[in-house]
Amino acid sequence: EEKPYQITTIEDYNKFALLSRVRNYQDEHVELTKDIDFNNTEIFNIKEFNGSFNGNNFKLSNFKITNSDLNDALFNVNNGVIKNLSIENADIIANGDCGLLVGINNGEISDCNATGKLIVFSEETFTTGGLVSTNYGTINRCVATINMAIESLYYAWIGGFVGTNYGEIENCYVKPTITASLVDTTIGGFASISTGSFGGENIALISYCYSINNITVLPNNSDSIFIGGFIGRFNFSTNIENCFVKNNITMTYDSEIETCKIDNFCSYSMMSNISAYLNNNYVSDISTYNIKINNEDVQLYTSASIVSDNNLKNEEWMNYNLFNTFNSWEYNGDYPTLSTQDKTTITINTLEDFLVLNRRNLNVDVDLNCDIDLSGIDFIILENQGTFNGNGHTISNLKILNLSEETGLFAMNKGNISNLKLTNTIASITSEKTMVVGGIAGRNEGNIINCCVYGIMSINSTGGSYVGGVVGINYGLIKNSYANASINTTAQVVFAGGISGDGNGNIENCYSEGNLRVVSTYNGNAHCYAGGISGSSSQSESLNYCFSLMNIKVTSSASYTELYSIGYGNKSNCCGCIEQELIKNGLTINPQNPKNKQELTNKYVLLELNFKEFTTQENLIEDTDCVWIFNAEELPKLWFEV
Repeated sequence: EEKPYQITTIEDYNKFALLSRVRNYQDEHVELTKDIDFNNTEIFNIKEFNGSFNGNNFKLSNFKITNSDLNDALFNVNNGVIKNLSIENADIIANGDCGLLVGINNGEISDCNATGKLIVFSEETFTTGGLVSTNYGTINRCVATINMAIESLYYAWIGGFVGTNYGEIENCYVKPTITASLVDTTIGGFASISTGSFGGENIALISYCYSINNITVLPNNSDSIFIGGFIGRFNFSTNIENCFVKNNITMTYDSEIETCKIDNFCSYSMMSNISAYLNNNYVSDISTYNIKINNEDVQLYTSASIVSDNNLKNEEWMNYNLFNTFNSWEYNGDYPTLSTQDKTTITINTLEDFLVLNRRNLNVDVDLNCDIDLSGIDFIILENQGTFNGNGHTISNLKILNLSEETGLFAMNKGNISNLKLTNTIASITSEKTMVVGGIAGRNEGNIINCCVYGIMSINSTGGSYVGGVVGINYGLIKNSYANASINTTAQVVFAGGISGDGNGNIENCYSEGNLRVVSTYNGNAHCYAGGISGSSSQSESLNYCFSLMNIKVTSSASYTELYSIGYGNKSNCCGCIEQELIKNGLTINPQNPKNKQELTNKYVLLELNFKEFTTQENLIEDTDCVWIFNAEELPKLWFEV
């Protein structure tokens, strides 16, 4: 960061805040170089900020902001980056929208924490959140401990951490004490409301977060009260997952309320199937509720599972069931706190080292330095966002689990996986759900390079089946990889391939061999696609320098049924299969691409004699990365298979 504006004194801060009224610090860098104590004095806040503010883990403490503007907060509007900043013992008095740190966040906030008080009196509708009033951007690894005193004569949206969320919030927690005297309201211990776009173009997200709340509501001529322990309500295109709450909610009112709903997690949703958007959330079993209207207890609704409070403080249980983001949380006998570790690489030298990754999300880099035998062990890595380097080692006897719709060694890959061999990989899954199954990953949105899979997969579903030797669905890159697999799948809707079942990503320098047997059970308007490399129906998929030796048989009555030697997408320098059979509506018909079939049949004699000569002459494998080993009368192997 070139020539940052440095804040070292109160005078430096005042200059910075006053200048924000005439400039927005577009693309400029600002940093805090020491703690600043304002000694309980009134300060100017920062108006609109478009630059980068690095607190360097220093704090601004003991300040007050009173009715400064709309969106009262230390930063009224953030369009840039705020990180590594603490604010301590802040008092904000407002008559409308407000939060301790930011009023409206359109940018990024990370590794910040705040303590203080919000005091609000308003005669109009307003939104308030402990840390941020309204979030359109991203918030990650932030903490707030907040006292909120609210008096409202109109509708109030109140959230312990954020008022309204349109963006993404991950790895955050809040401990709010909320006392609200008001007419009508939607209150949530973490958020008042979260909503994406109606058409799903923007999906709002809250994940790996929690709230330990104390909420007291004092209705005043109220017609509408919604209280959710974690979130008041959510609307379109919102996912709330892997979160928990401990509630202490009190409300007493001696008159009727036309609409009143209290829920241990989420009180209301505009979506008809609320459970589809709330995934793996929990409520502490020692939560307390004292809610009475006209001296009668009000029904408490439950939209999240109740769990022992001891489990929420237990590292092993949390790692296995809830907060499985690796290296993000730490435990000291209480509820989890954000990890202060700066560990970015994990070295695996033993099976015990490897099992630490079980059912976790990886946001670190992993170096595998030994072979792994998973015989008798249930194992899956939920999501990879880092770099997993197998260094040429082998993972054997993986049993692919039926824990979620996407499954494999990794359920999801958004990072890089390389130099890895899987042998004796077994998937035997029967499900009513649509399954996305691959040896390396269920879904790939990253890069899979220099990998091979040997295995047997049997997937039977009354819904859909997306299955491939390497991945179930590919939206990323698969390169210099191969699969030797026996794949059998039966479902209503099927996309199956030797490398990838479906997707619109890129597959380069790959081959497949083995058997692919596909049965579609749907008699009517459904899809059944099978391919030697990919079963995708996307024309935008790219297949380059690939070949398949898979024997494929498809039996289907689905209206849209296709069998491809390689795949449907854009192909260059590809050819495939030796044997293909397509039975549609009981009739055997010629499969697609018979020309490719005949060409490879003629070339197979040469292939058996000298594969290296074959691949060199026909350019079916480009070895610009020098990762392939060619031997006479053998299919090519990867560099580490010697």
